[in-house]
Amino acid sequence: MEKYSRETLIELLKEAVSTVPTKLQYAIGGATALEEHGYKRYTQDVDVFVLSQHLNKFMKALSNAGLQVFTIQEPSHYAAKIPGDPEPERRIDVLVPYSEPELSAIQYAIVGKEGLRVFTGDFLAMVKFYAFDDSGDVRHGFDLAAMYRRGMFDADTVRDMIASI
Repeated sequence: MEKYSRETLIELLKEAVSTVPTKLQYAIGGATALEEHGYKRYTQDVDVFVLSQHLNKFMKALSNAGLQVFTIQEPSHYAAKIPGDPEPERRIDVLVPYSEPELSAIQYAIVGKEGLRVFTGDFLAMVKFYAFDDSGDVRHGFDLAAMYRRGMFDADTVRDMIASI
């Protein structure tokens, strides 16, 4: 495995979360979660959502695994990268949600093939919908359309969840 790679980041993330208490609530979102559900999209980062009360323990675990941790924008966006990696976008983005649907997405996360907690398809679709709606970033819209075509979420469930928020 290449020293500076997304796969190395995922291995270091697995090492980090294995050292913290099991009650620590986090979940993988973004392209890494999409891959867990069968849709591969190229990206260099790994998005991890963590509850605010667990942020310090989580960041300490990433540091103990050998990653360089830093703040991007307090109080909701932090990151970790492999020291010396020349690619600034190849990092673990640690996101602290303060509202739905991300809070429920963390609570109802499932253990994926890599052994990490990941968003379920329904919550991943909701997060993508809100990210597209908030940012206008078409990548989220494309992801949502691709997920729908692949049957990765239940459209009725997601529609009902969106209506309830």
